[in-house]
Amino acid sequence: MRKDGQITSLSGTEFEVFYQVVERRGELVLRREFKPWEKEGSPDQRNPVDAVMVQIRKKLGDSVVEGERGKGYRLGRGLTVEIIASPSASELERLVAIALNQINDHTSASFRAAIENCEELLKVGKIPDAYAVLGLAHINQGHVGFAREQPSVAINKARQVIDEALRWFPNLGSALALKGLATLIYDYDWRTAEADFRKALELSPENELGHCFLSHLLVAKGAFDEGLRHARIAARIDYQSPRTVATEPWLMLFAGHPADAVTKGEEVAKRFAESAPAHVILGHAYRAVGATTKAIEEYRRTLDIEFLPDALASLGFIHARMGRRPEALDSLAAIYQAKDSGRIAYASSYFTALVYNGLGEKKKALDALDSAFEEKCDWLIYLGVEPRWEELRGEQRFVRLMRRVGIKRSLKITSGRN
Repeated sequence: MRKDGQITSLSGTEFEVFYQVVERRGELVLRREFKPWEKEGSPDQRNPVDAVMVQIRKKLGDSVVEGERGKGYRLGRGLTVEIIASPSASELERLVAIALNQINDHTSASFRAAIENCEELLKVGKIPDAYAVLGLAHINQGHVGFAREQPSVAINKARQVIDEALRWFPNLGSALALKGLATLIYDYDWRTAEADFRKALELSPENELGHCFLSHLLVAKGAFDEGLRHARIAARIDYQSPRTVATEPWLMLFAGHPADAVTKGEEVAKRFAESAPAHVILGHAYRAVGATTKAIEEYRRTLDIEFLPDALASLGFIHARMGRRPEALDSLAAIYQAKDSGRIAYASSYFTALVYNGLGEKKKALDALDSAFEEKCDWLIYLGVEPRWEELRGEQRFVRLMRRVGIKRSLKITSGRN
């Protein structure tokens, strides 16, 4: 029960009795009509309904239920009741399953569909999975890899959903994991985020979001073995989600295992052939082992499936490293054209930095990374482990930026060829 914004717990019997009062919408419910007793009281024995009503009034207030001496009880005269028709349990399960499949598709279109679906579900009732899917969809809309909404807008929407979920379900592991994710990628508060992830897993050990998000945090700060272990657990639990399964090869790359990342990335991209993120991650792995032609093919395959600015920027980085400056800048210009046309909501300075770093223009790259920090770019948490920033890790400006992001030390990653 919720009263004046606060949750009040009723026992099973209290709730059943109170529901009978509410159901009658102000009409008197006689003592002998109350289930589960349905009997007349005796003069020398208190009717069990009276004892339950004492407890209900203590919890909800005297004005919520009115008594008529010697007869029964009715809902307080100042209260009204609205009965909201809801789908059957089986229909709700079907709608929740649809929402889960939509978020697993991990495309900008599926995020929008999941948001609409979950918002409708939450009009029906307080459904834990709907809150989790809705919060994750909002975060992904603002994620730099998709850039379909400004990060500040997306995170604010997600946090509203997460806060509401935790008010209704304080021990909901998925909501705590999402809370930690927002704290990590937007506030760069690593300690609080990690505490949320671990609390989520304490409450729900098989929570794939908790394992997945914790794996990113651990690998980003250099705890590679533990991070990859959590990535594997997440992939086992959420084996039908390309988003979750593709995490493992991506983090293998960051952990300095590019050959393993290629092997696992090929497996994931074959299994989820229409997943743009799976192909872009495989492209990153190919680039790290020097398979430039294959990397370019994967980035182009990504763009055939869906417009991801990361794929364009990665093409720009490769062209830059190959000495093709015009092609590199053309890739960057295409991202800004997509922003101007409304195809994406913003063009992250992170990608500008990536291309200029490929061109060897360190000052421009560092300037752009500083701008990315002001934009609250979520991928800055990988500055210490992303192989493409290796040449900048000796720069004092880069070290200072890592510290601002919360990365305490530079990590030496053996990531294969540039």
